[in-house]
Amino acid sequence: MGCFFSGRHAEPQQVLALPGSRARLPCDLGGSFGASSVEAAPSLITWTRGPAATEPLYSVVRSPGVALVQADHRMAPAWKDRLHFSVSRGTLSLADVSPGDAGLYVCRVRFQHAPDRMSRVQLVVVESPGNPVLKFDPEAPRGIRLREGQRLRVLCEVVG
Repeated sequence: MGCFFSGRHAEPQQVLALPGSRARLPCDLGGSFGASSVEAAPSLITWTRGPAATEPLYSVVRSPGVALVQADHRMAPAWKDRLHFSVSRGTLSLADVSPGDAGLYVCRVRFQHAPDRMSRVQLVVVESPGNPVLKFDPEAPRGIRLREGQRLRVLCEVVG
């Protein structure tokens, strides 16, 4: 097991997503990797959910001499139709986000000849508020007409 470099911030990067949308979770791959830098590219990239997770949601396994874009991409069966990793952007895309997807995601990047890296991303699923409900004071008199400019007190409740 190698040492992990966690980047500039100890706190996880926060990503906001609406239910049903696509969330893009960034991972620090440590640079760009062209054809001339095949050996400098990561040998393993893993994404897990939560800091103590043992099974990866998604992994990219690169054999020596193989370009990162041609590496073997593997994902957990339960996430098969929802995950995609972009090597060029270093992002894990999560399709059709739901409130149950909220939480901490961890990307670990292993290199052959450089310190390992770790990125932490907190996915926050922002739920739209419900429809507003107007409530009137049951004690207030009914059937009163108001003139323009007169005050009317209305209580409005929104959940979400």
